[in-house]
Amino acid sequence: MTGFNSGSFKDPPKPYRPLTRWWWTALDVTRDELLREVAEMDEKGFYGCEIQTLA
Repeated sequence: MTGFNSGSFKDPPKPYRPLTRWWWTALDVTRDELLREVAEMDEKGFYGCEIQTLA
């Protein structure tokens, strides 16, 4: 394939990194914990996260 760079798999641009869907029970969500865990996911290289609360 032309233009293929296998090295790009090691550190892809952020828009091409994994996304995750995260389900939280409504009573277990605190603002500080949510911010901490989202920041950790960003540090680990995730592009984003969809967070849904269950009531």
